[in-house]
Formats: sequence, C-alpha cells, structure tokens
Amino acid sequence: MVSAAARGGANVKALVFVAAFGLDEGETANGAGGKFSAPPLSTAIKQDSFGFLTVDRTKFDIFASDVPAAERNVLAATQRSEWRRSRPR
Repeated sequence: MVSAAARGGANVKALVFVAAFGLDEGETANGAGGKFSAPPLSTAIKQDSFGFLTVDRTKFDIFASDVPAAERNVLAATQRSEWRRSRPR
C-alpha cells in the first residue's frame, strides 16, 4: 500500500495499516469469506509433508504475474524455508 496520509505531518512518526473483517453480529470470518468466490491463488497453494505451504511452480504466475518470467522461475524454484532445507526428507 502506498499512502501520502502522513505527508507534511511533523508529529507523525509512522503509520500502521490493519486488515480486518467488519463482521455482523454473530457472523464468523469463515462465514463472511464464504460469500465470495475463492481467490485464484487458493488453487495454487500446496502443503508439503512438513506442513509448509508453497505455491505450485506451474501456477506461480498467479502469485507473481508482474515479475519477469526468468526471475519468476527462480522464485518458484527457491521458495522454501531454511528450516525445511536443513532437515532430511
């Protein structure tokens, strides 16, 4: 997010942006989310045997469509945590 909300405000040190659901009384976050179709990225998320989530390499363009293809391929191939790399499979 880009904002000019604090521009010129000498007494403003930082801005915090919070994402949240505005739920009706008795409504749950899952219930509110169920009103909408699933985002495209949800079809590309995979869980490995360690429980880590990654983006399917063949669908990585959904996640990083604005990144040049060569760089996107590197990102797709190297998306893993250091913890997982250090553990035997």
